[in-house]
Amino acid sequence: MTIHASATSSSSHTSSHAGASSSTVQSAVDRVRSEVERLVETAVNQGEKALDAVGIKAPPRKQPFPPLDLTDAPDAVVVRVDLPGVKPGGVTVDLSGSILTIAGSLPAFPAAPGTTPALRERPHGAFSRSVSLPAAVDPAGVSAELKDGLLTVTLAKNASASSHSIPVNAHSRE
Repeated sequence: MTIHASATSSSSHTSSHAGASSSTVQSAVDRVRSEVERLVETAVNQGEKALDAVGIKAPPRKQPFPPLDLTDAPDAVVVRVDLPGVKPGGVTVDLSGSILTIAGSLPAFPAAPGTTPALRERPHGAFSRSVSLPAAVDPAGVSAELKDGLLTVTLAKNASASSHSIPVNAHSRE
């Protein structure tokens, strides 16, 4: 919607009515602007609740796929990923620096002959998921096991990369 307000008028039609009409339009514009500012402020402060309050349904948030759990243990980082139906040869696990990438393909389970799918919610197809590790790990100390649809990747922490304090030398200007 575009609202135009003009202050110019023809010399033959200048009257108090034209001024009143212009101020009425300006007043309407000010009310709309004020309401939009209020809605934006509410949305910023209340987020998704604000959208519900004005009757707008927020789109569902897309979760990273596949979902994973990452545990930071004293001696290792452990990553668990649900991969139902994936065979051990159907998934790759790559470590590049502190980034772990898990990729593969979830199989599609076709409907039985003579049936028609009424609802399909289970994901299928290619996936790739990368996650930043919370600690330095030893690339030689990585193992992965896929059992009963659960991929468990265990990454031994790099003992030589443990944290240490770095002294800061003071220099004075003279």
